[in-house]
Amino acid sequence: MAIIETVKMLTREEALQEGIEKGADKRSYEVVTKLLLSGKFSISEIANFAGVTETFVRKVRKDNGL
Repeated sequence: MAIIETVKMLTREEALQEGIEKGADKRSYEVVTKLLLSGKFSISEIANFAGVTETFVRKVRKDNGL
C-alpha cells in the first residue's frame, strides 16, 4: 500500500471515529437534558447515570436555562 493510500485510510478512520464521538456526545446531551427536566435528580446523580462529568451536566443545564 502506498503512502498516499495509507494516509487516506487513516484520515477516513479518524473521521469515522470523530463522527461516532459526536453522536455519543449528542446522545449524552439529550439524556442529561431529559434528566434535568424531570427535576428529580441532583447534578451528581445525573452525571453518574449518564456517564458524564458534573461540569458537562452544569453546561447542559445552563444551555437550557434550567
